[in-house]
Order: sequence, then structure tokens, then C-alpha cells
Amino acid sequence: MAGGRRAWSNTAPLLDPQQHKHLVNLPSSVGMAASASVPRRSVFLGVDVGTGSARAGLFDGNGKLLGCASSPIQIWKEGDCVEQSSTDIWHSICAAVKSACSLANVSGEDVTGLGFAATCSLVAVDSEGSPVSVSWSNDSRRNVIVWMDHRAVKQAERINSCNSTVLQYCGGALSPEMQPPKLLWVKENLQESWSMVFRWMDLSDWLSYRATGDDTRSLCTAVCKWTYLGHAHMQQIKEKYSQDMEACGWDDDFWEEIGLGDLVDGHHAKIGTPVANSLIDAHAGGVGVMESVPVSDSESEDFNEEAICHRMVLVCGTSTCHMAVCRSKLFIPGVWGPFWSGISLFQLLNKILESMMHDLGSPFLAALTSDIHVLPDFHGNRSPIADPKAKGIVCGLTLDTSDKQLALLYLATVQGIAYGYPIILPRENEPVLLGAAILGAVAAKKYSNLNEAMKALNAAGQVIHPSEDPKVTKYHDAKYRIFRELYAQQLSHRSIMAQALA
Repeated sequence: MAGGRRAWSNTAPLLDPQQHKHLVNLPSSVGMAASASVPRRSVFLGVDVGTGSARAGLFDGNGKLLGCASSPIQIWKEGDCVEQSSTDIWHSICAAVKSACSLANVSGEDVTGLGFAATCSLVAVDSEGSPVSVSWSNDSRRNVIVWMDHRAVKQAERINSCNSTVLQYCGGALSPEMQPPKLLWVKENLQESWSMVFRWMDLSDWLSYRATGDDTRSLCTAVCKWTYLGHAHMQQIKEKYSQDMEACGWDDDFWEEIGLGDLVDGHHAKIGTPVANSLIDAHAGGVGVMESVPVSDSESEDFNEEAICHRMVLVCGTSTCHMAVCRSKLFIPGVWGPFWSGISLFQLLNKILESMMHDLGSPFLAALTSDIHVLPDFHGNRSPIADPKAKGIVCGLTLDTSDKQLALLYLATVQGIAYGYPIILPRENEPVLLGAAILGAVAAKKYSNLNEAMKALNAAGQVIHPSEDPKVTKYHDAKYRIFRELYAQQLSHRSIMAQALA
């Protein structure tokens, strides 16, 4: 819904007000545009709020990173509860933007467009926009339930037992990391907070609201985390008077059935009506990478609108997301949607692995992990298994605590995350920030639509192909078989212990 603008008591500016007069939200487009006099150059600002820090990146008109910076975010972890402060997050964003502008030698007047991306964390504010506690501590600073919070596992199980048709758009089951289970947990456990909350918002939507005072919600967040039916949203535009559930976006019967019918009141005022706006961080990563194709491929795909539907993007952070797009509905069980030395730690580990391969006479680098296997579900599995109770497994541990052993665990973990893809690395190493900046470029009317902006600002870097050596293929087939068996064994072990405790 489009909310009224208001004055904030916390007036920390995102950009120097002497350099940049104001920001305006363009709810009918993507992201936000920075309004100023004629800029000296076009620079797009992307802001990404992750689990542990807020990052800001500035990009030129060719999608080249000019400078980026980060600032840490405070986090509270108590058992399954993981919480943050929206006020602290905003201050971290302001610090990161200020540092990035300084490093890139960019003034506020140069910034033409701004876009936000963030984790799928849940923010609670009252009618004045002030934080409302979502914590057992009743600390009002702690008004954000972080995406990885697992307090609502039982609520998710109850919701999934209702077998609502909206669940088919979530791979058949809601994760406790999605918003409805968390909302139900707050209602059942923190009734005073529940009655005080005037707006429940995804973090990326709150960032847009905090920057502009307009609480229009993002279609991206609502569809992926709130069970909003995006296709119905588009149908509603064409059929304004249709009262069919598929044409209303929100399935009111679903909210009533799971015990959150009060969120339907006032035309869903507390959870809003979505339009295109900010993006979830992984989705921004998709925007920042999806059109990063080698020049030879891009030339052959100039007139092929379906080409983008044959690509997959891996966005890696605290968790790993596989992003893909399609033109028609595809329902797949467990898959969400049709919706300092100058050497990094990873470079150091890669050098150690290369040295070990030569020292040990390994036939190929991947063979170093023949005795180490990793199932990387250390915080449950959202997709495709959709099992929040899943646990990570490391098979092959020894008492070795050397750097070499760390390198082997790193390699085995990477193997557990991705297998068998030709992987195109983006030219810029901050694709999520670029994706957010692309939103700002579209909002600033530099491009007519999102896909045009992606084609202009995405760029491919190194292309990594799977090995064609049959020995390597055979090796990875065996590793993948063990990878699958680790989860099957975990389910068996879980069943054995459940029976023993029954």
C-alpha cells in the first residue's frame, strides 16, 4: 500500500544533504531514483544488507565497480532466536555509503539512482515508524527477526499441514525462515508486541520506507516470503473487478486458516500491497549476474528472448541460492517459486590445494577429497529438500588442524555446494551490489526496463567448464552418490532415534 510520508526522529542521511537534496521513491518502477540537478556523470549506488554487515557499492554507466565499503551490523543469537536492530542497520548503511563515496571519489550529486537489496529478515515498527520488539528480552532495539531465525519451526509445520494451494508456489511447504510462520510465532508468544505493530515489513522494503517514507512493498519479497500470488497481482491489473483468489494476490482464506486472519483487516494494511521495488539479496545477485555471458554467446543471443531461461545463477553468502527464471509455471517439489596481502583467503586456500596436488601426486585436484565428504546443510535445507531439521555432515575428519586440512575441508564443501555446471564468473566481484544498483538505474530512467539494464551493465569474466576427463567425471559421480547417501543416512538415523525416544 502507498503510505503517507512522515518525518523521522532518526535523521541520519544516506547521502550528504548538502550534496544531494533528496530521494524520491518511484513505486511504479524498480528501486529508487536520486533527484538532483544535472549530474556531472551517471553513478548508480547499490546497497546490500547481509547477515553480518551492510555494504554499499558505486558503479559507472558500464557496470564497472568504482568503489565499495562495508560496515558491521550488531546481531543477537539466543538458541533458535536471531535478532537485529533496524536502527543499527540504517546507521551501518550510512557509514558504508559514506566510505564508498570517499573511496570512489564520488559526490552525492553524481549518484543518479539508488537500489536496495537485503536478507529476508522481518521488521516490526509501530504507527510512528519506531521499532517494536520481537524478542523475549522485550528490548525495543531488537525489532528484526533475522532470516536464519528458526524459532517458528512448529508454526511452519502447522501451516504446512493445512495443504493450502498457495503452498505449491513454495515448493509444497513453507520454511520456518519465511514470514508467515514467524508472524504466527509473534502472535502466539509476544501478544503485546503483536498489538503494537502497525507495519510488518521485509527488510529490503523497510529500507525503501526508511529512505523515502513510502511503504509500498516489493513484489519480489511478497511473492517469495509472504505467499503473495504475483501472477494474480498481474491478472488483477487486467481484471480489476475479479474477486477470484487467483486474481487477488493475497489468499485471505489461507491467512484465516493459519490463525492470522487479523492481517487481512484494513485491506492487508499491516503487510501491504506489493509493486516492483527493492529486491531480496539473492534476487539482486541474479539481476547482477544473469546477463553476464561471454561476448560470443551474447552476440548469438541478441534476438533470443528465451536464452535467459536457460541459465542458472549461484549466489553464495551465509547460505547459497540457485536462481533461475522461466516464462511458464514450473512446480518442482522443494524448489521455491516460479518466483590485506592482496591475496584473499580463497586464493590462499586454492594455492595450498594446488601445492598439495603436486606434492601428493594426485591425478587431479578434486581427487584430494576422496576421503572427505560434506553435506552442507548446517542450518537446515531450504531447497530442494525443504527440511529445516536437516543437519550438516562432515565425513572423514581427523585430528589434523593444519592449513592443509582446512584447505581440504574448503574444497570438499565447495564440491558439496555445486556439481557439474559450466560456471561463468561475473566481471565484477560484487554482483548483489550491482543488482541493487541496476534497480536504481532503471528507476532513474536510464533504461526502459530491467532486462535492458541487465544487458548493459552485466559483464562476464572467467568461464569455468566441467572437466572432460572421464576419470574426473567418474570421480565426481562417485562423490555425488555419497553426497546423496549422506542425507538418506541422516533420515534413517533420525528415525532410529525418534523410535528409541518414543
